[in-house]
Amino acid sequence: LEEILTGYLAGRKAPELLIEGFGSFHERVVFLNAEPSPQAAELVRGLAQRLKGLPWLDFGKNDGGTKLHATLMYAKTNRIFKEAFALLSAHRPRFEALLDNVSILKKENGAWSIYREYKLEA
Repeated sequence: LEEILTGYLAGRKAPELLIEGFGSFHERVVFLNAEPSPQAAELVRGLAQRLKGLPWLDFGKNDGGTKLHATLMYAKTNRIFKEAFALLSAHRPRFEALLDNVSILKKENGAWSIYREYKLEA
């Protein structure tokens, strides 16, 4: 995995994203919707193609496409989720950003953390 990421991402420029609105899943996770530029979509598709060659890495129905998001929060209870999502839903964020890193996450003691981050050139 790390060899694939190092090789594929070396020297790549950070492509643009359009951040627009909020989304959620599982009544636990709130995220910003990220619409990829053609360059960002190409980078994500190429990376997914290479990662699908890893026999131990399972791709679900929502993995490997170009639907991107930026996670804002994970709620431990439905009450917290509903309160946070209601508060955020009153806003309509819309701004440009860069896809400036690809990170490997690991789960330890029930919490996700960044294992390794690969920076893309700004």
